[in-house]
Amino acid sequence: MKITVFAAGSRGDIQPCNALSRGLLRAGYRVSLAALADFTDSVQNHDVDFYPLREDVQRNVVRIRVLQCQLAENLLVVSEKKR
Repeated sequence: MKITVFAAGSRGDIQPCNALSRGLLRAGYRVSLAALADFTDSVQNHDVDFYPLREDVQRNVVRIRVLQCQLAENLLVVSEKKR
C-alpha cells in the first residue's frame, strides 16, 4: 500500500509526520511525505520519499486555521446567548 503524508506548518508540525512516515516505512508501506521545500533535507535524510509543496499551500493552511478559530469563537458566542 502507498501512503502519502501531507504535512504543513513549522518544524514542530513536520517532525511528528516525519516520524510517522519512517514508522510506516519500517512496517512495510511505501511512504511519501509532502511538506514545504524547506524540509527537504530533514525528510530525505531518513530515506522517506519527499514531495515539496509550494509556499502558497502553507499560507492557505494558516488561513483555514484562522477561519476555524473564528468559527469556533462565533459558535461559542451564539451558544452563550441562548442560555
